Amino acid sequence: MWAQAALGNRSVAVLLALVACQGLTFGAIMVTMGAAVPRLVPVDLLPAANGLSSLVRYTGSIMGPLLAGMLIPVVGLGTLYLFDAVALLAVVWAVAKLPPMLPSPHPVPREGISKASTDDRHRSTLGQVFAGFRYLLASRVLVAVLAVDLAAMVFAMPTALLPELAQRTYGGPAGGGLELGLLYAAYPAGVFAAGLLSGTFTRARRHGALMASAAAAWGVTVVVLGLAPRLWLALAALLFGGAVNFVLSTFRSAISQAYTDDAMRGRIQGTLTVVLIGGPQIANLLHGTAAAAYGPQVTIYVGGLLTVATVAVIVWMAPQLWHYTAPRTDRQ
Repeated sequence: MWAQAALGNRSVAVLLALVACQGLTFGAIMVTMGAAVPRLVPVDLLPAANGLSSLVRYTGSIMGPLLAGMLIPVVGLGTLYLFDAVALLAVVWAVAKLPPMLPSPHPVPREGISKASTDDRHRSTLGQVFAGFRYLLASRVLVAVLAVDLAAMVFAMPTALLPELAQRTYGGPAGGGLELGLLYAAYPAGVFAAGLLSGTFTRARRHGALMASAAAAWGVTVVVLGLAPRLWLALAALLFGGAVNFVLSTFRSAISQAYTDDAMRGRIQGTLTVVLIGGPQIANLLHGTAAAAYGPQVTIYVGGLLTVATVAVIVWMAPQLWHYTAPRTDRQ
């Protein structure tokens, strides 16, 4: 990105290719972090570790654009890219100095999962991918975690409709304005607030019940958003929705990390990353299409209702998720 800016390249194709490379590396980072965290902290600290990781990411997503907006007019875009590249190279050097973190040689079978299904040292790359899917589908808990997260992301992520909601419902100007800015800011503010207060819930052991309850609560906040006649109520719904979504993501990661054998964590985390990144994109398509026919408010609150109903059905069909309790560890 620095070279592209320094050379004055204005090719849209080159820029899109660079952004695509950034997306690939972001996916690799998310998968690797998700697989590495359980090797660094005991299982009872996984919610706290995942909460801290989410807080760092959201802080960066808030502070990054603010700093860029202030510094670009002062030092220029190319210089900022150069600073970023130097800082990232320092991080790469620091990571390279770390000892290797190899998978555990002794997989622990889970319900419906044989030990042989986790031992794929002699399989081809494609065979390892299929082994990962078989591992996932053999576990009702992991399938339920994935389904709950997918329902929350696809049915109840109305980001694409916020501009229309701000203009048509709350009287904002076309193309943006204070109303739209507040709507966009309320959700990450709720996530950030929950992250700062995460010590109040990360010590709980009923991870499955907390995840399912947070997903249902997220659906309820989206229903309130769709029905809200005033901007302040919509902002309160998004603020609370961001907080419960933080709880949802924290325990989703903790369950998948603790429940998955170490040798398979990378593939399971990859599947969850696809849901995390791809779910909102599907939601944008579905919400945009439905809003053209039924309007933004109806589309939003129906999506929230679908989320609550879907989570209830998943819990009914896979009660193992609701009853899942984090294993204890004996630590001094």
